[in-house]
Amino acid sequence: MQSPADDKAATETAQPAEDGAPRARRSGRVRWVLAILAFAFAGMVLLALAHPFWLTRLAAFLLVNEPPVRSDVIFVLDGGDERVLHGVKLYQAGHAPRIWFSLGPGEAPDVFDLRSVRVARALEHIRRQGVTEDRMTVEGRARSTNDEATLAKDFAAREGCQSAIVVSSPFHMRRVAMIFRRVFRGSGVRLTFCGVPLEDEDLSLDRWWTREREMIWVNNEYCKLALYCFKYGL
Repeated sequence: MQSPADDKAATETAQPAEDGAPRARRSGRVRWVLAILAFAFAGMVLLALAHPFWLTRLAAFLLVNEPPVRSDVIFVLDGGDERVLHGVKLYQAGHAPRIWFSLGPGEAPDVFDLRSVRVARALEHIRRQGVTEDRMTVEGRARSTNDEATLAKDFAAREGCQSAIVVSSPFHMRRVAMIFRRVFRGSGVRLTFCGVPLEDEDLSLDRWWTREREMIWVNNEYCKLALYCFKYGL
C-alpha cells in the first residue's frame, strides 16, 4: 500500500509528461507551417524565374492561325484595317470567290460619326484592290463577335456555303474560334480560322508584357473570354 508521500511523488513525476504532449503538438504544427511557407516561397521564386516561359504561353494560347484552304467565302470581322487587308489578300490569292465584311456600329457610341468615315475608307480600299460589288457583302448590324458569328451563319445558310475562312486580329482568334464553332455547330459548314499575322499588326509574343499595346490586348481578351464563357457557355 502506497503512502501519501509516494502518491505525491508519482503525481509530480507524471505532470511534466502531461505538459509535454501539448508542447510537442504545438512544435509539430509550427514545423508544418514553416514547411508550407518554405514551399510557397520556393514556388514564388520559381514562378518569378520562369515568368517569360508561362507568360509567353499565356499569350500564345490566344492565337489560332490555320493554313488557308479553298472555301466558299471569307468572313472578315470588324475591328481594324489590318483585318480588312488580310481578308483581301486571302481573296486575291484565290482562297474564296466571295468575301463578307462586318463593318457594323460597334459596341460603343460613335459621337462624332468617325466610324462611318473609317467604313467608307475601308470600302474604298477594298474596291481599289479589285473586289467588285458582286463579290463582296457588307454586314452592318453586328455589335459583338457573337452577333458576327450569328449573322455569318445566316449568310452561309442563305447562300448555300459549305466552307468559310474566318479572319480577325491575332489575339482575338481564340475567342473567335470558340464562338464560331458554337454558333455553327450542326450547320455542316467547315470553318478555317486565319488570324492576321502578328507582324502585320506590329505585335510580338517576345516579352509582350513589357509593352502597353500587347498588355491591353491580352488582358482584354482574357476578360472577354471569361465573360463569353459565362454569358454564352463556351
